Amino acid sequence: MPSSSRSAASATICALVIALSGLNLAVGPATGIGIALRAHGEGWRAQAVGVFEGLIGLGSALGAVSVSRWIPRREALGGFWALVVRGAGIILIGVGPLWLPGVGSLLISLTAGFASVLLSATFVATIDTAYLGRMTAITRLGDDVLMPLAMAAFGALAAATATWIAYLVFGLGMMVVPLSNPRFRTMALRTE
Repeated sequence: MPSSSRSAASATICALVIALSGLNLAVGPATGIGIALRAHGEGWRAQAVGVFEGLIGLGSALGAVSVSRWIPRREALGGFWALVVRGAGIILIGVGPLWLPGVGSLLISLTAGFASVLLSATFVATIDTAYLGRMTAITRLGDDVLMPLAMAAFGALAAATATWIAYLVFGLGMMVVPLSNPRFRTMALRTE
């Protein structure tokens, strides 16, 4: 493989690892502490939080199963577009009456299940098997190390402004960041 091809492949792998290592940093705080903050602020009962969490579990399963029926031509692009829609779901949880956060919870999880299957397949197919364990550890470490900071940032932003603003910022982050790297638009596992 020529050095220019190796360099391009390395840059693509690096971008993919970085993107996947921060995959849950927007949605984790929004669903982990944001739903409870929203329910408390609105006077919703604990049952509402339970319903939102149940919708998240249901949607993840349905989203993962949906990939068996529809596989996009460019798996990484399809997965990252799903994350853009996931950002819209984050915003929906932060606004409106009780049913709108329910729709947002379902949307977050449907797209998460769908994107997880596609991006995991892209990750496994892209990384050399000799480095797969190390790269997987790096992506997990990114989530585990940065999640407490993301949770604190969400809480601080919600306390300093309003809960809906924290949802807006984190949702927009999820909408903008996934497709900011043009390499993801051309990645494909199948040959034409």
